[in-house]
Amino acid sequence: MFPYLFLAPLAGYTTSSVRLFFRLHGADMVFSEMVSAKAILLGSKKTLSLVAFKEKERPIGVQIFGGDPIVLSEAAQAIEENLKPDMIDINMGCPVRKVIKQGYGAALLENRDMALRIAHDVSRAVKTPVSVKTRTGFDRPIGLSFFLELASTGISLLTIHGRTAISFFSGEVDWDFIHRLAERSPIPVIGNGGLKTPEDVREKLMIGNISGVMIGMGAVSDPFIFMKVRGKPIPDNPEVYFLKFIMEKGEGVNVVKRFALNMLKNRFNVRRYRRMIAHSRDGEEILKVVEECVNV
Repeated sequence: MFPYLFLAPLAGYTTSSVRLFFRLHGADMVFSEMVSAKAILLGSKKTLSLVAFKEKERPIGVQIFGGDPIVLSEAAQAIEENLKPDMIDINMGCPVRKVIKQGYGAALLENRDMALRIAHDVSRAVKTPVSVKTRTGFDRPIGLSFFLELASTGISLLTIHGRTAISFFSGEVDWDFIHRLAERSPIPVIGNGGLKTPEDVREKLMIGNISGVMIGMGAVSDPFIFMKVRGKPIPDNPEVYFLKFIMEKGEGVNVVKRFALNMLKNRFNVRRYRRMIAHSRDGEEILKVVEECVNV
């Protein structure tokens, strides 16, 4: 079986239309953006809209964050009952300050007993498979033993971003650590971090025993990265094709703009086009600018 290729949960990017595109174009599984377990229990309309999905997006995981095992377990139960996703993912790796200061996300790597309890309790509160997405440590790597213990709490899958939380998204990704963990883990391990090209992905999949990779910003910059990894042909003018797809599914201008800016950032002499996109408030206008840029 081909190693799993997952689309990472990305705030402001992994909307329903985007997830659907990636499911139809090479991703084995997609995830909602991270949502608050407390907000789920409070019935926040905005939060519920972020995790709502269509059947064609399956298999899909819903990612939640929090610091209280009871709240997280109850939120997981509510998600299971009302949405019936294919997986519930617990975020233990988000490095954003407003999340960290509440003791959530990657802050749980500083409170490892609580992290283990959360994984244990949530995995037993639902029948849906539970996964954890985390990092190698908070301010420094914390070694294999904790992650092997985490993998033995009852969760079904472990995704590791190979950087510490304070590194955010810069610096080297410790793929050696990811592969060493995968060799000893009792459950599948998915590698994450720094995957920008199809070649990056193929290289990592050829080394060690990881069960797959999760791609985030590499997919934002190149929405056809999953198809390229699989050796599948891609359409002409792929940037335009992608934007037309999500716009036809009703995607808002802000998401269209974010993708357009990322897809063009590595092209030569595109400053003028990116400036036009940044100042635009209309999706069709952005599409025309992108079309002009890629056909110059």
